[in-house]
Amino acid sequence: MREDTLRLRLRAILDAWLPVFAVVIVAFAALGGWATIGAHVNPGTVETTEEATVWGVEGSFDHSATVQRENPVFATNTTLTNRSTYFTRVSPVLEGTFTARYETAAGEPADGNLEARLVHRATGEETVYWTKSRPLAETDHTLEAGETGRLAFSFNASREADRRDNITEALGGSPGELETVIAVDVTTTSDAGGGSSLSYTATLPVTLSGDTYSVGSPAQTGEEVTKTRTETTTRERGPLMGIGGPIALLLGLGGIAGLGWLRQREEPIGLTDTERAVLTYRDQRQEYDEWVVRATLPEAVLDKETATADSFADLVDFAIDSDTAVVEEPERGQYYAVTPDLLVTYEPPESLQDD
Repeated sequence: MREDTLRLRLRAILDAWLPVFAVVIVAFAALGGWATIGAHVNPGTVETTEEATVWGVEGSFDHSATVQRENPVFATNTTLTNRSTYFTRVSPVLEGTFTARYETAAGEPADGNLEARLVHRATGEETVYWTKSRPLAETDHTLEAGETGRLAFSFNASREADRRDNITEALGGSPGELETVIAVDVTTTSDAGGGSSLSYTATLPVTLSGDTYSVGSPAQTGEEVTKTRTETTTRERGPLMGIGGPIALLLGLGGIAGLGWLRQREEPIGLTDTERAVLTYRDQRQEYDEWVVRATLPEAVLDKETATADSFADLVDFAIDSDTAVVEEPERGQYYAVTPDLLVTYEPPESLQDD
């Protein structure tokens, strides 16, 4: 009987929740189909954009000064290299080299030009009051990838300090701050990446202070030619869509097939009135089992005035109110509640022998 009761209860649950189950299963199948299509049939594409260097030029400055006059510290003809400060009286001529290195992965050579200038100027915060430059050196070169071109230059720091002072005196004074820089104009053309050119100016500041002159840090020594590349790749889906999608689709389709089978089977899902009454009786019988006793009633009791209960629960309620028990008589197939004045009966919708 337990198996039969479980079957009836499952049918009752399915009948009550069938529309909800159908909506959930169809939605589950649709979600699985969408995920399967997105992961395996039409995953779509992703565009990635990156800035790639096609070729470039990187430059560097080196400088030195040779000791020309006798002094108690440095020997004559000694070369002082890449110092931050030189002594004007002892080594007035600054000799420098600008080295330009050409780099590319494409393999095409580059044609270039290097031109060094010495520039004096007076500047404010955002103003250049005056500027004066003179050429120092110039060279052309053709470079393969990884090769370098060099430009040597030199100037006399003592003479340049005098020249700058003469300009200031001729102007009757000068606002702003006096500056002196070595400027190297770099121009390069390459066929790498379809052909392009670049130009920039690398600068090396020089501070002329009378008895000494100092060399500062260079600026803008290199430049690159870049090209934007856009790459389209297939979108990669994670395991949730790649594996979970087909599983959800199969489960959803299986659920739809199961619902269709339930609809087509000979036994209907919904309970008949008799089956529903049987299930209700069995639930109530199990719930109120402690109020039931098995006994055989004498004929004299059965001759009393009789009333019929609509349900087993109603019979139990009457017995509780009357402070009596419910008597189960399997031979007659009925339940009784006996009081001094009244006999209340209930006939179950199924045989008590089966119970």
